[in-house]
Amino acid sequence: MQTTPDEKLLEKFLDNKCTPKEAREILEWISSPDGQLVAANSFDKDIILMENTDQHIDNQEIRTAQMFRQIMKKIIGEREEESTSQIRRLIPNWLKIAAAILIPLFLTNAIIWFIFEKPDNNIAWQEVSVPRGEKQQVIFQDGTRIWLNSDTKLKYPVEFSGNQREVKLEGEAYFQVKKNAKKPFFVRMNNLSIKVTGTSFNVKAYHDERVITTTLDEGKVSLLTQLKNESVEYTLQPGQEAFYSKNSSAIEIQRTAKGQNSLWKEKKIKFKDTPLFEVIKVLERWYNVKFIVKDQGLSTYTYTIAFQNESLQNVLTGLEKITPIKYQINDGTVEVRRVEIRRKASKNFIIKRVNSN
Repeated sequence: MQTTPDEKLLEKFLDNKCTPKEAREILEWISSPDGQLVAANSFDKDIILMENTDQHIDNQEIRTAQMFRQIMKKIIGEREEESTSQIRRLIPNWLKIAAAILIPLFLTNAIIWFIFEKPDNNIAWQEVSVPRGEKQQVIFQDGTRIWLNSDTKLKYPVEFSGNQREVKLEGEAYFQVKKNAKKPFFVRMNNLSIKVTGTSFNVKAYHDERVITTTLDEGKVSLLTQLKNESVEYTLQPGQEAFYSKNSSAIEIQRTAKGQNSLWKEKKIKFKDTPLFEVIKVLERWYNVKFIVKDQGLSTYTYTIAFQNESLQNVLTGLEKITPIKYQINDGTVEVRRVEIRRKASKNFIIKRVNSN
């Protein structure tokens, strides 16, 4: 049984002065059976008051009406006079329906949107965009250091205010987060968040790839997502790698060598049993070129090879030595073709016919 929040905390919520922690406490309470019962009884009392006279909205403290009015103002907008009249007309009918059926569902969802999903217009955000063929490093005021790979965007607030640090990532980045247990660090992506206190880890989250990969080198991170309409959390330990499917929201965790997925920071490219089309994606971002594959059957080829600070020409030459493929560079475009293998008799291995006589 959850404890009913005290009056002062409820008033803070209604005045939109709650901290995220306090707002979450109210949300958890109103989502519980006890909270729903209290809310329903409160709605019933308010309906009786509002049906007798409309003046109670202005002259008496009707908590449920005030809560709904506050939420609706944010949904409709900040047009004061127009919003007030629209909201006042909506309240009685809405309350009658909600008291009978929809209180828990609608109110809970509205609070979630109102407290946790609404944009904060008071926060000034900046964006770093790293084009293909380049890399960049960002250092925050708290000492957190982030390396950004090619074709990556990072959004971050001008100042980390409140009780958390938050950034938004699209692309690939390596994080060395300054430890602060009282102010956790969050990396937000498409339906996936990573919660950090002080950790070194790599995240690969390109928009055109179906999987988000998180590799932990030091510390601990928690992956937060929704699976079948329920919040789930996965914890990674150093030397583990998580694969998040954008389609199913499922997460698979496996062991991996520390630092292997962040070699790009040191201008190293490493492929291990990597299909050709995955290799091409990396090279297109790394060297800012476009590949054209003339034969789709080449997708069966895989590569295990490493390069460090090599030119594109040297990389392509290295790949040609592994598989029967020929590359041709023309104005920033690389054409890939299959090469027919012609077998020649070796001088070292000559088959002779021996006469048994």
